[in-house]
Order: sequence, then C-alpha cells, then structure tokens
Amino acid sequence: MKRILTLLAVLLSISSLAQNLTVRHLSSNHSMVRVDSPDRYILLPVQESAPEATISILTDLSLERKISVRLASDKADYMVPLDISAFKGKNLILDVVTRRGPSAADIRDLACWEEIRTSSAFDTANKEYFRPEYHFTPAYGWMNDPNGMVYKDGEWHLFYQYNPYGSIWGNMTWGHAVSRDLVNWEQTGNVLDRPEHLPHLDGQRVSGGVYAPDIKYNPYNKTYYMITTDVGAGNFFVKTQDPWGDWSDPIYLPEVKGIDPSFFFDEDGRAYIVNNDDAPDGKAEYSGHRTIRCVEFDVANDCTVGERRIVVNKGSRPEKQPNWIEGPHLYKIDGAYYLMTAEGGTGYMHSEVIYRAENVEGPYVPCKVNPILTQRDLPYGRENGVYCAGHADLFETADGDWMAVFLGIRPYAGVGGGDYTP
Repeated sequence: MKRILTLLAVLLSISSLAQNLTVRHLSSNHSMVRVDSPDRYILLPVQESAPEATISILTDLSLERKISVRLASDKADYMVPLDISAFKGKNLILDVVTRRGPSAADIRDLACWEEIRTSSAFDTANKEYFRPEYHFTPAYGWMNDPNGMVYKDGEWHLFYQYNPYGSIWGNMTWGHAVSRDLVNWEQTGNVLDRPEHLPHLDGQRVSGGVYAPDIKYNPYNKTYYMITTDVGAGNFFVKTQDPWGDWSDPIYLPEVKGIDPSFFFDEDGRAYIVNNDDAPDGKAEYSGHRTIRCVEFDVANDCTVGERRIVVNKGSRPEKQPNWIEGPHLYKIDGAYYLMTAEGGTGYMHSEVIYRAENVEGPYVPCKVNPILTQRDLPYGRENGVYCAGHADLFETADGDWMAVFLGIRPYAGVGGGDYTP
C-alpha cells in the first residue's frame, strides 16, 4: 500500500503525455499510467512477436485484476480494447511491468506509448487478415474451446473460452454470445467476471488455471449452469436464471476429480455430471490412458450423491490404446442415452467419438463408424482446410435438426512463432 501511495503521488505531479492519459516511467521495466477519461475503452497496442507485459488495473488504490498483454515494442499489429466503463468515477491506474533481462527492451522505448489511447467505441468489423469470416468468432481476441450451446425462446446462447487481449493462451475469459440465426451474433457479458469467481489463480502457470467449461440449461428449475475445472482448486460450477446478468459465486465439487466436467439434466428431473479422470485405480497402462466417469447430482442441494462410476475406460477402441478421451457430453435422444467425447488430444490427431446406452449409467457401446468427426485423414495443405477438429457439443434447433459446435484450426505460417493457430 505504501508503494502504491508513493507512486500515485508521483503520477499526480506530472503532466499528460497523451490525451486523457498520464504516463510515468519508473524504471527500465516499470511504468504507470493514470487514466482520466470519460471514454469506455483504453486501446492497447499489441505486437505478436513482443514479450508479454503484466498490467495491474488499480482503482482507488485497490487491485481490480491483472492481465497479460504483448504490448507493441516496435510496431502495433492491432489494437485490443480494455473496457474501463465499470471504473467510471474512480481513480484509475494501470501498473505496467515488462520482463527483465539483458536482451529486454527498455520500457521507455516501446512503441506502445505512441499508440495507446482512449476511445468511446471500438471497431468490431473483424478486419484482421487471419480472422474467420463465416463462423462465430469473438468481437476481438483469440478463442479457444467452444464450451456449449443452449437454445431457449428462439435464441442460441454460445459460451466460449477466449483471450480478449491477444492471440495466444492467457487471460482466459468465459464469453457469452447470442444469435437468432447462427450467423449474426451479439457478444454480451462474461460468465466469470469478478475476483470472487476465480480466487485461486495466483501462482498457476501454463497448463494450470481454468480449463474449458460446459454450459447447460435445466428446464425444471429454469436455471443455467456453467461447470469447469480450476486446476489449483478443483471442479466447480456457477449458476443463474438470467444469463445476461450476474452469475453466482463458485460452488466447488471436491468429490469430482479430474477435468472437463459436464452437466446432464434428464427428462425425469434427475441430473448427472460426466467428466474425464485418471485410469482405474490410478494405474495407467500407457501414456494418455484416461476414463470417463459419471455421478448423480442433487439439484436441490447443489452436491453430488452416490458413487462415481467409470462408464468408459481408455476410449472407443481400447485395443488400439486411444489416448486423451476427454470433453464428455451426455444427451438423451428418442429414449436412448448418447455419450460423446473427444479423443487423440487437441493436435492433428484430434477427433470426436460417440457411444450409446439404454441406461444413463451404461453400458455404453461405441459407434461402429467412430470417429464421427475428425480431419486427421485428410491431406495437409488442402485449400481452405480446417484441422484438429474435435471437442464438440451437440444442440438441437427449433426445427428438430441436430448441429455441433467444435474446436478447429486454420493453419498459417510466420505469425506468433507457430505454423498453425485456432
């Protein structure tokens, strides 16, 4: 607190270097920006090849949150908006820290200081060269897994995981978009949007943090449920009866181990959770040996009941040692239960497989033509190719048709140091 007060006093004593912004460089890797603007956004310049900087957002000397942004060092590839409308009337400070090291650029010399500015609007026309044109993409940022589609009262609600401040993994945010025709989308608020939702993130590194969530609607209590995994704290869910508004504080499920939990609400009012977990008794027979498990969920008391059961071991063809069976979803169609999962990891061997059972607890019989979705057998380099398809979720349209939302990539070279990107 003493450090923040001292730095704030320094900031208040200097003149503005940009419209509505006052920048003070404190060292070779530390700057602070005071924001005095009625505008809605701060536009942050991003350069794909630049190292990440950490931006702490402070209001009235309190930390609101931290984000990681590849602030432009030589030139800005594009701008991303930081929405500051919630901080109106407060003293707003951006505390910017870049990496140290002999090869690190001096923060005072970064190109971002020439480009950063405030704005009352942000162009969401999606003009970036690599942005998909004909399927859903966030208004800005990089999207990872699509996490679920819900249809209700003539509207499709899509929930997805994305980074609003760049095109790499990080700043994971859970977005919500709404459409009436699956072509035109309105991006609304986020599901996890306050510190109380994610109190355990500090100190978690790559492969930690929060994994891809699942969203379902329960017609029996008219409630939406979003469930996910926080690697540092376990599986939890939040719920609401108004997906446009606020979501509850997290409710943890310590008895549900593993990752990728998903809700299923049956026609009789009972509910279940399926998810990926370790091999039986923790004894994997090969790398990537996983199971899918199922447990009943008590809607009235927000907890699981009974024993967790293994419903799939290894995958759809156990004799071939399938790896990374994950991302399960459970459906009931014409009286039968269908369990759909991803297999093969999220790289070029990614796929989707499905099973059928007469009872919710199984036994589940794999489809004879699995995988039902994959691109791994198609030639690399084909025109307009989509690769690494999998992690799908099914939804039914108002006309009774079934459709899927799934993860895929379009390859390109020379951007961000890789040869492909989602």
